[in-house]
Amino acid sequence: MIRVSALPQTLELAPAAAGQISVSITNTSQVIDQYSIAVFGIDPGWITAQNELVSLFPGETEAVVLDLRLPVDYPASVRPITVSVSSADSPDHFELAHVELEITEATTTSVAVDPTMVTAGKSATFGLAVTNKGNAPVLARPFAVDPEDLAEFVIEPADVLVAPGRTHIVQIAASGGRAWFGMPQARTFNVGVEAERHVETMATFIQRPRISRWMLSLLGLLCAAAVFAFVLSRTFDSVVEEAKVSDDVLNEALGTGAAGGARVPSN
Repeated sequence: MIRVSALPQTLELAPAAAGQISVSITNTSQVIDQYSIAVFGIDPGWITAQNELVSLFPGETEAVVLDLRLPVDYPASVRPITVSVSSADSPDHFELAHVELEITEATTTSVAVDPTMVTAGKSATFGLAVTNKGNAPVLARPFAVDPEDLAEFVIEPADVLVAPGRTHIVQIAASGGRAWFGMPQARTFNVGVEAERHVETMATFIQRPRISRWMLSLLGLLCAAAVFAFVLSRTFDSVVEEAKVSDDVLNEALGTGAAGGARVPSN
């Protein structure tokens, strides 16, 4: 016969934290016996017994300590486990003790932006990856802040519920005033989420002007070509005007009464 008790009956444990359960075993039989301990309802790899076998004289009591450590991603929950103590000589003789595990919540949220830099005109879209590295769902509210307070943002969705070990993508569209001329302008934003804590990272929007430098160069070349064509045209008109023969000269040269067939000696 065996008498078994386990303390504490309720064990509060955080993921990756160590806990202990003390199992008290009393031999109520009239003979010396050995006892083995097994734990059900949890991965055996997470339990370590200080003594695998316990030998007891009749009426003797001994406490065996079980060391328990859960993985870091074990979900927050209330989980009952059962400690079974059985006789090595008579496996049919066993006794059970129940312990309730209360796994506390541990949320760790991280963010990453992809791409970190976008070159565009009026607006740019970034993807914000929100990852829950904890053991409980986390409600995160994305945000975007322009230190210069010149940009506007559209965030979709406005709130995200991220399950443990999962990643959710949030779309952030940035837009702002755009220069007509000049060099591309770099706008740096702070983007992130408000969850169990404030988490943020940086994104950069390289905004092109409405009319770029190469367009200005092209317009300059076109203007220069137009001026050159205009000047050339005016020059040709002047040459043609100076080379023109008057009607009187032509009529005199072609008159019927004029002498013809004259020979002019030439050397």
